[in-house]
This record gives sequence, C-alpha cells and structure tokens, in this order.
Amino acid sequence: MLRMHAYAKINLALNIVGTRADGYHLLDMIMQSIQLHDTLEMESLPAEQGIRLLCDGFPAGEENLAYRAAARLRETLDIKEGVGISLRKRIPVQAGLGGGSADAAAVLRGCCALWGCSPSQGMLGDLALRLGADVPFCLTGGTARVRGVGERVEPVTLPFAGGVVVLHPGTGISTPEAYRRYDALGGGLAADIEAMLQPGSHWQQYMGNALQPAGKALCPAVTAMLADLRQESPLAAMMTGSGSAVFALCQDDAHAEALAAAMHARWPVALATRFAEAGCRIVSR
Repeated sequence: MLRMHAYAKINLALNIVGTRADGYHLLDMIMQSIQLHDTLEMESLPAEQGIRLLCDGFPAGEENLAYRAAARLRETLDIKEGVGISLRKRIPVQAGLGGGSADAAAVLRGCCALWGCSPSQGMLGDLALRLGADVPFCLTGGTARVRGVGERVEPVTLPFAGGVVVLHPGTGISTPEAYRRYDALGGGLAADIEAMLQPGSHWQQYMGNALQPAGKALCPAVTAMLADLRQESPLAAMMTGSGSAVFALCQDDAHAEALAAAMHARWPVALATRFAEAGCRIVSR
C-alpha cells in the first residue's frame, strides 16, 4: 500500500506566445507547486481486477484523469497487474490549480513503484503529455519554466519564504472556454518572465496572467476576489491558470493565515499554504 500526496500548482506567470496549426496555444509560464494537495492510497491488485478507482468514496471510471493515467501506463508497458486507487480530493476542480493533472502524475509515479517498472524519463514525459498539458510539470513540480504546450519543463529558482493564500468562489471555469474568450478579447504578454528570472530581482512585480481578463469576463467573482485580496496589501495577487481560483503572495505565514481567516467568511474556499518542492510524492508505504 502506497500513500501519496498530489500537490496543486499556481501560475506565477502565464504568457500566450502563439498558436499551433492544430489550434493549441503555445505557452511560456512559470509554474509553482504549493502544499495544498489531494491524497491517494494505492495498492497492487491481481490482473483480473484491473483498475479500481474510488474518488471520495464513489467509483470513477475513464472520465477521471487518474484512471486514464493508470490505464495508459499499464497498456504502454504491458503490465499484467491491476491497481486499486482511493482518491481524496482537496484541490478544487476547474480552478486553474492543476488538481486532475497532479492526481494523474501521482498515479504514474505510484504505479511505477507498485509494479516495479522504471520507464525512461522520456517515455514517462511523453505519456504525461498525452494525458494533459500540466501533467509533465506535475511529475516533478517545484518551480519551473514551462513552454510549448507543456512539454518543455525547466527547473528555475525564485527565492520566496512567505505564505500563499488561495481563494476559490465555488464555481469553475472551463479551460477551453477561457482560451476561446482570450482569443475573442485578444491581448499581449502579461508577464516579464526574463525579468522575473534575473538574479536578485523583485520578481513579484513582473508577474502576470494573459488569461486573467478572460477569467474575469467568464466569472465576475475573480474580479471580486482579487479586490478583496488587494485590500490586505499582499506582495502580489493574481488568477492562476484559466481560473477560477486566485492567489496572493504574503510576506510570511502569519500574514497568510490572517488573510485566509479574513477571507473565510466571504468565499467558499479560503486557505493558507506555502510553496512545495515537488509535484507529487510517496509519503508512506
């Protein structure tokens, strides 16, 4: 039996730099794992039992990214064993926090450990990318510059010892709809990533998210949450990914805890967390 944590992510920067011929948007991002996480318990099963997934106590099938991760790894490596997965969700869905991608990455790592297989990093990365654009990042996590359609992941360093506050309004934003609205609205680069990565820079002032105007248009709560956060003078406040969650960077843990407490009565999800060093990890076995 393995117990794993699958960590959420926030986007410290998200630029859209082009579009492929097939319509996929080309991205240049700084992504950061945070300690908010889903929990997975995994065990090897006899081959005839296949893949069994319970999500918060309810059966889930191929519509769930965690299930698809196990199925594709099993098929790719011709694994005969099955796997049982119990998934407890804490990361809000359709929030821009990468919860489904983190779960998929954790399943890939966990199944490799359970089944005793060691695919190359290239093979695992290709499989992750076929599951979703954020999954390759979630395999490693930490702080990384992510480019293309998610396939180019480069670890970077952005010194930060403060706390993070995450707000979610209880309603989500469809990622495809966010990109359609971005295309309709137009817009240039939102973040200066090169400036963020300069040694010694005050990198928070160069953050930005090109999808934020689209998120505000699709979910007015994004505007209201950001206004609430900025009244408390964080270092920075921004929407993550395609929304609808927003986050604030705070000077220290005490500021983050106080800010989350102040937001708790106003928003369905208001929590304090910190940066994490991994996208997923085994916590016990």
